[in-house]
Amino acid sequence: MILDGRPVASGAGSAAGRRNPSPRPDAVKEKGKTRSSRLPRPVLDNAPGDVILPIARRPCAGGSGPERALCAQMPATAFRLQTGGKMKTSALLVLALAASFALATIPVAARSDLDAPTAELLREADIPRLAPELETVLDAAEPDDLIDVIVHTRRQANLDALPPGTGYGGKLAHLQDVAELAQRDILAWLATTDARNVRSFWLVSRIALAATPAVIRTLAARDDIAYIFDDFVVTIDYRASEGEPLPPVDLQEWNITKVRAPECWSAGFNGAGIVVGNIDTGVQTSHPAFGGRWRSSNGWYDAVNGQSSPYDDNGHGTHCMGSTVGGNGIGVAPGATFIAAKALAANGSGNSSWFVACFDWMAGTGRPDILSNSWGSDRTSTYWFNYVNNLRSLGIIIVGAIGNSGPGGSTSMPPGSYPNVIGVGATTSTDAIASFSSRGPAPNQAPWNDSGWWPRPDWNLINPGISAPGQNIRSAVPGGGYYNLDGTSMAAPHVAGAAAILLQKDATLTHDQVFNLFADHAARPSGGAPYPNINYGWGRLDCKTALDNVGGGGGEEETLKVHYTYEENAVGLEDGGTFHSATRLTPTRDCDVVAGIFLQHEASQNQHYFVWRGNNATTPGPVVESIPYTGAGTGWKRLDLAQPFRVNANADVWLGPRFTHTAGQFPGGVDGGPAVPQRGGWVNLDGTWEELREYGLAFNWMIAAIVRYSGAVEEELLEPVPDLPAINTPTLAPGPGRVEYTLPGPGRIDLGVHDATGRLVRTLARGPMPAGRHTTTWDQTDDHGRPVASGTYFYRLTAEGKTLTAKAVVLN
Repeated sequence: MILDGRPVASGAGSAAGRRNPSPRPDAVKEKGKTRSSRLPRPVLDNAPGDVILPIARRPCAGGSGPERALCAQMPATAFRLQTGGKMKTSALLVLALAASFALATIPVAARSDLDAPTAELLREADIPRLAPELETVLDAAEPDDLIDVIVHTRRQANLDALPPGTGYGGKLAHLQDVAELAQRDILAWLATTDARNVRSFWLVSRIALAATPAVIRTLAARDDIAYIFDDFVVTIDYRASEGEPLPPVDLQEWNITKVRAPECWSAGFNGAGIVVGNIDTGVQTSHPAFGGRWRSSNGWYDAVNGQSSPYDDNGHGTHCMGSTVGGNGIGVAPGATFIAAKALAANGSGNSSWFVACFDWMAGTGRPDILSNSWGSDRTSTYWFNYVNNLRSLGIIIVGAIGNSGPGGSTSMPPGSYPNVIGVGATTSTDAIASFSSRGPAPNQAPWNDSGWWPRPDWNLINPGISAPGQNIRSAVPGGGYYNLDGTSMAAPHVAGAAAILLQKDATLTHDQVFNLFADHAARPSGGAPYPNINYGWGRLDCKTALDNVGGGGGEEETLKVHYTYEENAVGLEDGGTFHSATRLTPTRDCDVVAGIFLQHEASQNQHYFVWRGNNATTPGPVVESIPYTGAGTGWKRLDLAQPFRVNANADVWLGPRFTHTAGQFPGGVDGGPAVPQRGGWVNLDGTWEELREYGLAFNWMIAAIVRYSGAVEEELLEPVPDLPAINTPTLAPGPGRVEYTLPGPGRIDLGVHDATGRLVRTLARGPMPAGRHTTTWDQTDDHGRPVASGTYFYRLTAEGKTLTAKAVVLN
């Protein structure tokens, strides 16, 4: 077992006679998971043609694509026309050079079939098709050297162009069909060359192969090629904490408690039913910490050695997966299922083509809900962007470590630095940002600075998005043991596990919704303020608070109200006597608490209700409102005040029933609404109580208090219930929607529309408002004027420190 993660000097797995650029220790860092399914292709072994037209460099033109900087750094290419290995000086050389200049560059305007990220790379300029690092290798290579490269085809699939509602299978078929069409002629041409080990990939249409410098340069001149990379090496970077291997323990690790995962388990959410994948060094699936949660069907892929059974000959992948789904107190989501793909060899390094194969397997065969990536590379910074984007289009949540190159700024690395990845930094047990954790901001270039890729309007190059424990993290290692490791490699699995918990509660959550739940509800250590920032992102992961802000899942939201009659508070009243009846309720859920007086009556009686203003007087105040009622039968009568009024904090509002009847008893009732006794206690006529004195009736009768509520617990005394503004609960159809609200007095308000994750979508009103009823409209657009998607939204009204919400369903 290897736990040091040291970089190697050359690409693992290269055949004799091939050349791979040596990996730079500072060039490749960390992150983690993926799956892929590749289309098998035969090995091609054919002789080259007699005449080879080499690629020539064309001077860089303008443009703002992310590869513009690469153009300026590319060395000049020597032009050679090879025929039988000898240099020819003739008119043919002139023709060859002219053809080379014409074929080596691609006018973007004529290439409407390019996917968006590829077009971005080539926008407004004729970009050289060979990566600078590959140019260096080719210049130093012998003519018969075989060099491993990856070809990115001109034609690429665009999943966003598919009809709405296209399912997972339809998207996979489209990706594979486009790749087959894009690669058909290229593969046919390669069959006529000495190219070896040709492999076709489809999640992003690319071809991996080994070929001589001449074949590679000629390949780059084809019009159906976008660009060619060397098959560079990715090396993980992490640190083993000092000390011996650790024994198993039954206690929860500090990092698991820190992110409040156990509180989620107590609430019934541990990731059950969710599949998490990682691309790493492999996983020892038989480790006791995993408890049989590895999905044995389509749950393993080995791009390094081709073994059919899971294993981990390094330890990094097992440790990362333990922090995600491990039991024995080491994992955030111990109820989740996991799968794994191996792209890193025993020495912690792997060719980029191995990662490409794993991505295909994850998309086509593994199909996880979440993909955690504890690896990364600063080579060819947009190299992984299309993979991430297509996996997200398939509905997979992508989590990535941002690297261990801190504390300097602008050190975060892809794929964790991409705006379409939940990038994760590392914190310590004291909530300090780890010194080694890479920092933002992300590069100020496409696609990072294109707001169309941002998960929220204020992302704006802030990286990481969230931080999580990543120092002195105890987790599983091969052999059944445990070990402490440091790195953002250790932090990202915590976020992947937290995402599994959120998806268990609501499987319809999108990638951006999960990101915003973590960002909006993160813990924010005081030492890192203000937030967000390029050290912590939006804060440190708080799994429980994020979970509490997840709705109940898709579909319409319904409210169940339970009506409870509290009969034990009934009192008897003698002629001319007084009474005071009270109950204290403490709501533990969102609820309506309505206290009132329930009276009996029959037909042929007159009733009259009064509401008095209370000012801590010894007698009731003046009548505020009254309604006459002559009843025949049973029913409810509600008393609405024309002009609501405020009451002192310790005062009572008194509801007085007066009856005139002709015969018998009479049932009936009144819903007290806000006009109810709100502080209780027996009236002491001779003491110093400032309670409202209430006058008796002329008859013997029974009275009982009724309370209608949802989710309340009973205590002994009634406390004053403050006046609250009222807000209606609309259901919106296409077109403007209206919301009405009533304020009991003047004050500042904040009225906005929020989506199901709690994120503010539109501000409708903010500032001082007079008392009374108010109406405003929402045209179903966000603060940027863009129409919102169909779904459930919530009006949230805050006034004088009180908050009410109302649901709105948008059907576009």
